[in-house]
Amino acid sequence: MMPKKCKQNINIVGRISGKRNMTHITSSFRITKLLFVFGIAIAIGGFSAPKAMAQSGSKLVELCNSVAGDDATYLKDFYVELDAAGPEGKAPEQRFTIVLSKNTEYRFTVCNAEGSQGKAILQLYDVSKLYASTYNPQTGQTFQSFNFQCQKTGAYHLIVSFLDGKKGSAVVIASFVRTL
Repeated sequence: MMPKKCKQNINIVGRISGKRNMTHITSSFRITKLLFVFGIAIAIGGFSAPKAMAQSGSKLVELCNSVAGDDATYLKDFYVELDAAGPEGKAPEQRFTIVLSKNTEYRFTVCNAEGSQGKAILQLYDVSKLYASTYNPQTGQTFQSFNFQCQKTGAYHLIVSFLDGKKGSAVVIASFVRTL
């Protein structure tokens, strides 16, 4: 229970400041909160960056971007460097999250760094469903890229590993192809 004197002070402040200023304070608080959350997300992303690769990252990105094709517009790149599989045999993998928009076609291209022992495999998932992969386990065939026609806006997950659990370095390029 609030003392009577405090209630009176709150009422006086409310009358002086007016409803308009309280709305301004509330919206300023929302903007500050949004910027704070955005800043934390960027900081977390920066601290979780993978190790540098032997081949110059920018050269590998340029090479991979040219492989993506003239009809593809560069959006983002993801660097991967993974050690070989451990004694239990499970191949290490690195996960990235990307937000994709509905009614848009994207191209995902993967390029191995010079001297990489393993061949990179890229898989695209939503929460649980596999949509596309650069590796077909039935035929053993690998592909350098795949196109994905997004039907639902949301977060999708890129999972990169290396064939047979070998050690390797690679870059993945996400590109815009067209609006459907």
